[in-house]
Amino acid sequence: LAQLPGDERIHINLMDPGTNQIVSAMEWVKEGLLKFGRTLPPDFYNRRLPWVMSILARDEIVHLPDCLRDTPPDAVHDIEWWQEKGRKSSLLIPIVINNQLKGVFGCHNDTINKTWDAADIRIYQLVGEIILGVLLRIHTEQDLKEGEQRFRQLFEDSPMTMWEQDFSELKRHLDGLQREGVSNIREYFESYPKEAQRCMGMIKSVRYNRSVAELLHTKKIE
Repeated sequence: LAQLPGDERIHINLMDPGTNQIVSAMEWVKEGLLKFGRTLPPDFYNRRLPWVMSILARDEIVHLPDCLRDTPPDAVHDIEWWQEKGRKSSLLIPIVINNQLKGVFGCHNDTINKTWDAADIRIYQLVGEIILGVLLRIHTEQDLKEGEQRFRQLFEDSPMTMWEQDFSELKRHLDGLQREGVSNIREYFESYPKEAQRCMGMIKSVRYNRSVAELLHTKKIE
C-alpha cells in the first residue's frame, strides 16, 4: 500500500451488511501520524459519519478534496468529525458484493487538500476488493472453525448419549445388492438373517461423547 498514490492514511473496514457496522478495521499511516483505525467502535459510520454512510450505502464514492468545504452544511456530525481529527481531504470507496456493502476502503490526508483522479480511484477500488476478499475468507474460516468448536463442545458435553457413525461401507454394500437384482431389502434380510447381522457390523462408530463413555464405562473415541 505504501507504493500506492501516496496518501497519509489508508484504511479498510470490513462491514456487516445488515447493520452497516464495522466488523474489523485495518489502517496504514504515514510515519509520525497516530493510528486510530483499530479503536473505531462498530457504529462509527452510523454515529460519527451518517452523511458519508448514506452515500456509501447507495454504492457511491465519497470524494472530498476539501472535507470542510465539500461536506454539506447540514451534515453536522460529519463536519464535527473532520474538525476533531483535523482532516483535510478524504476518499471513501464502498466495496459491494452481491448488492451488499461488505467493506469500505478509504484514504485520507491531514495536512493537504487533495483531488484524486479517476486512475487513482480505480487503483484503490481494485486493491480494496483484493484485500476485502482476503479478509472475508479469513473471517469465514474463523467462523467455520468457531462453529466446529462450538458443535464439538455441545457434542462432548451433552447429557444425552450421542454417537457419530459411518454408514458408508453399508451403503456401498446395499447399492451392490440392488445392482445384483435385490429389489426388496426387507424380504432379503428375512430370508438371510445372517446377512442382516453382517450388515450391522459394517456400521462404524467414529466417536461418541462423554455420556456414552460413562454408560459403557470406557474411554471416549477421539
